[in-house]
Amino acid sequence: MVLYIDTLDGEAKIWLDDEPHTRELGRKMSDELMGFVMDLLDDEVPEGIVVHKDKGSFTGARLGAALANTLAEIYAVPIVAASDDDGENDWRDNGRDRLDNGEDDKIIEPEYE
Repeated sequence: MVLYIDTLDGEAKIWLDDEPHTRELGRKMSDELMGFVMDLLDDEVPEGIVVHKDKGSFTGARLGAALANTLAEIYAVPIVAASDDDGENDWRDNGRDRLDNGEDDKIIEPEYE
């Protein structure tokens, strides 16, 4: 299972493979994002992590990247950043292609507006 994380607009959008989960966190994102994702994982270990990398809110981009980097380190899995501009597909497909090709960014750095 691949974990996809998009926190660029104050709403946490998480996919476990093709299963979407969304929660409006707004100003509570720093307090609730980790718990939201850990509840979704429910002791499952992802085989890789894809983070939506594009221009977005400062806090959302930073928190999403920090969480993804932490989980990739804890679970010792590859992590990649992807955007819609990276290929012919949407960011999730582009990120999955990168994972399937054995790529690993090691650390994701957020972009800000």
